[in-house]
Amino acid sequence: MELTKEVTLFSFNLNAKKKEIGGKYICEELKTEIKKWNSKIPVYISTQTGTGKTTFILNDLLKFCITNNKSMLLLVNRQALKTSIMKDIKKAKIPNKNKVIKYLPDSKLHLISDISPNIKISTYQQQICDLVCKKDLCTPYDFIVMDEAHFFYSDSLFNSRTEYLLKKLITNNYNAVRIYISATPEISFDLIHSYETIKAETELSCKNIRLDKMSTNAITYNNIAEFYNKILLDIFNINDYCKTCCEYFSYKEHCHEKETCEKCRFNPHNREYSDVPFLPYLLYTRPRNYDYLNPYSFGDKNELIKIVKTVIEKGKRFLIFVDSKAIGNELKDALGSNAVFIDSQSKFEGNEGNCEYKEITENKTFSSKVLITTAVMDNGISIDDYTTSDIAIFSTDIITTIQFIGRVRVTEKSKVNIYIHDYSKDELNKKLNYYYELYKLIDTHKKKKCDIDYLYDYANIELLRNLFYHDNNKSYINNIAAKKTSIDITFLKNLVLIKNSSDENIYAHYLLDAMCISGDKLQQIETEDQKMIKINEILAREESAEIPNENLNSILDSFIKILGPMSKKRKDRPIAYIESYINKYSDKISYSYKKIKDGRKETGIKFIKKITD
Repeated sequence: MELTKEVTLFSFNLNAKKKEIGGKYICEELKTEIKKWNSKIPVYISTQTGTGKTTFILNDLLKFCITNNKSMLLLVNRQALKTSIMKDIKKAKIPNKNKVIKYLPDSKLHLISDISPNIKISTYQQQICDLVCKKDLCTPYDFIVMDEAHFFYSDSLFNSRTEYLLKKLITNNYNAVRIYISATPEISFDLIHSYETIKAETELSCKNIRLDKMSTNAITYNNIAEFYNKILLDIFNINDYCKTCCEYFSYKEHCHEKETCEKCRFNPHNREYSDVPFLPYLLYTRPRNYDYLNPYSFGDKNELIKIVKTVIEKGKRFLIFVDSKAIGNELKDALGSNAVFIDSQSKFEGNEGNCEYKEITENKTFSSKVLITTAVMDNGISIDDYTTSDIAIFSTDIITTIQFIGRVRVTEKSKVNIYIHDYSKDELNKKLNYYYELYKLIDTHKKKKCDIDYLYDYANIELLRNLFYHDNNKSYINNIAAKKTSIDITFLKNLVLIKNSSDENIYAHYLLDAMCISGDKLQQIETEDQKMIKINEILAREESAEIPNENLNSILDSFIKILGPMSKKRKDRPIAYIESYINKYSDKISYSYKKIKDGRKETGIKFIKKITD
């Protein structure tokens, strides 16, 4: 494994050249970097789940803050994650720790916000509530840690103030080191950095310095060294850069000798980057490694239900993630008492899913044989019982899917089967229509510059509340939600377009590509009709031939591979085994059979084409 530290201008490319450091967890590498961080250069950390990001916060960053009398605010996106962190804090030895924490039951720990006099924890949602209630959020912090920072993007379609909160956090804490952490930085880190850049441009405007290309209105510099000395050393007060460029940030593979070097990302005269706003950032990352996953594709829900029943018969548990309550309820009804469905409502006290939800948050396991859940459990929760090695996914959102897969913790030898739903063209178009409805509202608001009240006449009120918010008697749109809507429409339209000419599960291939898994590993879960076609093709090749016992094993192996093994059947009796298959699927198999005998002894079998009217 390797951890990369890079500073760049605009693109969070996880496949960039990397510096190998090694180690399974990132704590050791990151704790030596803390002293080098500066409030004017935002820090981004992106490694997959289970690599120690939260451990780094609690063990290393928190310890650094306490030792050096620094203040810190830790923000998380789910109450379950806050509870999990508070349970770790309850066990930890922390100087001046809030004494109340010791005596509170785990179920009440989420009510605590003060870890110690200088260390606080909160959820993004609570911060929004405090802002709406005009509470003072201007308390100066030395460090602001935004865990699961994809929240600003991923939650934007059902939380209208994600952009509002992001702007406030950057503006009110511009003198703090701002750390963004996520296992899924796709899109979200770029969006976050665009707001960081806007704030930096505002800060520098009073100094007549622009972050974009050099122009007659901006200060000009004779060479790259002078540019960096002025911008980075004097204004940003950063002392970790070498005189000619960014040696500290490990870009030695780029030429720093020539002022006009085309390869140097930091050359303001480089045409390729001249129109890109300049605000450096630190990105710590390492390649994703999901080799422990066995990916499968399925289209028919009935086939998934058969697989689920087979898995739980073996004493294992099954986890199913859905992106709608309708699918969750449909699967729950099909699986009956074996399954529990948890959504944003049923997780609360008095509802069916509450007991399972509490067991997961408190013990990292669940009792039911099958757990079906929505995005309420996409992060902040870990399942560590190791009897859960099968996950089904109903989603077209890559960020949420990767987060959900990460809920199941694994050992080095673990293997997890993931079953990715292959949406039909009709299902994809139904999703598209929902996003088109969102886009229509956004477009109408922008074009007519109308107040939100104008849209109440023909729009779904819930959609309006998800996209727009009121502040000082004015209505504002969540621009991050508008961006997400546009991106999701483009993505879904592409899935539909490919679906017109291909039967492949294209979403599964996009997902595997994002997880650095070869598409060749994807296996297709076939419908029963598709399986019967293969069985009939095998029998057609053997039609009318007398096949002796010793030659039946290869045919039997093909049957088992396609249809799965049959219980209480012995492979050393291939005739009886094959006979059971043909009898079971007699209405779909186009062949009957005749046993070949030598006296009373069965020596082989003969397949005969059925005569149809």
